[in-house]
Amino acid sequence: MVYRTKTYIAFDGDSDLMSYRTIQGWHANDSISFTLNNAHDVNMARDDSLPQSIINQLKDRLDASKILILLVGDKTKNNRKGILKYELQYALRNKLPIVLVFIGFDATIQNTADLWNRYLRPKIPTVLFDEPEIYALVSPFTKNAVDHAINKYSNNSLPALGYTWNWR
Repeated sequence: MVYRTKTYIAFDGDSDLMSYRTIQGWHANDSISFTLNNAHDVNMARDDSLPQSIINQLKDRLDASKILILLVGDKTKNNRKGILKYELQYALRNKLPIVLVFIGFDATIQNTADLWNRYLRPKIPTVLFDEPEIYALVSPFTKNAVDHAINKYSNNSLPALGYTWNWR
């Protein structure tokens, strides 16, 4: 039996790698309070591997995860490699809460219907709108918001059905 204790971070590797590195930096910085039990530490997936080989390794990481964080940038919706879609479909199938962390947005921007409809929703991959049952948090790219989501939600403690604001 695999225990789900990890945090899985999904992102467009071509455009959002630096944002992933920022989250790793929060964890590595001893002077700030942020702990990441990173699912990417479970095994090594090489970029030059065949897609099916990468997916097999990602499955082990996802199996150990209690939550999936999707770093949403300007190119996330148009990611065509298939791996990001696999990660999201896995989270949906297994009722993992998905934290949609919007790069370039912080908690000082007011969380309004206009923000959601005009700027955030259009960036989300369509696979997340095909499912009637989704447990997702809408979050700015801040340490406090990501930390709150990681510590509060898991596959055993889901947010409300649909899209819930985690704007802090």
